[in-house]
Amino acid sequence: MRRKFNTEKREQPLPPTNNGYPPNNQQYPNYNGNYQQPPQPNGNYNQQGYYQQPNGYQYSNGGYQQPPQKPKKPFYKKWWFWLLAVILILFITAGIGSGSSSRQNKSSSNSKTENVQKKEKNPKSNGPSLEDYKAIQLGENDGTSESELESKFGKPSTTSNQTIQNVKAEEKIWDKIQGGDFGGNFSVGFSNGKAISKTITGLKVQRNKKISLRDFNTIQNGQSKEEIFNKFGKPNQYSESKVGNQSSEMDSFTSNIKGETGANFNVTFTNGKVSGKSQTSMK
Repeated sequence: MRRKFNTEKREQPLPPTNNGYPPNNQQYPNYNGNYQQPPQPNGNYNQQGYYQQPNGYQYSNGGYQQPPQKPKKPFYKKWWFWLLAVILILFITAGIGSGSSSRQNKSSSNSKTENVQKKEKNPKSNGPSLEDYKAIQLGENDGTSESELESKFGKPSTTSNQTIQNVKAEEKIWDKIQGGDFGGNFSVGFSNGKAISKTITGLKVQRNKKISLRDFNTIQNGQSKEEIFNKFGKPNQYSESKVGNQSSEMDSFTSNIKGETGANFNVTFTNGKVSGKSQTSMK
């Protein structure tokens, strides 16, 4: 038995036109009568073999262009960077403050210890002051004790004997005073261990004008210390003594005195009133 073959002529499929792209597709530019696919970015092709536009791309100027990308913020403009920076700064500051406070406390403690040690050795190494002088009480029975002054001012520079109103006394001299001129000193006379006299010299005093001999001649017995001080200013030297019920004071004025070199005057007070005066080289 012979097989019957189909001898009908089959039509061959036409070759694709336009290089395999759909005809009359206005998405592609026309070059020499044919549509040419523009250069494509990496993408996918469908089952018919046509190129599919990648997601996010747009067709422009003959090709697919990726849309503009939003620039990323630098790390130093992000909120978490500044939060970490603030925390780090606070931590460092706290550490520095703690260390500084510790050093200050240690330094303060060392300074206090050093000051206490100096005070024990010689609390008045720069000499007694006018306030120290005024604080000394005079009296054979109730005067400031010798041991108290030595513990406060240290050992005296000089010791000598003297007679004060017919009473023998031991005089102790400290050769430096606070805020005084060169050569100023501080001395106290003791009887039976109690202060009965005291003197401070070389005090610096500023005056409004020079004191003349005419001014000196206006001083009268019976005037108070307050009157004299208000008129001439404070003296450069105080000297006081007290024996029994009688107290005596002689104050010396040596700065801004009109006259020859070394011109000065003294005023003596008895129980707070002027009882005498003297001057040297005044004009």
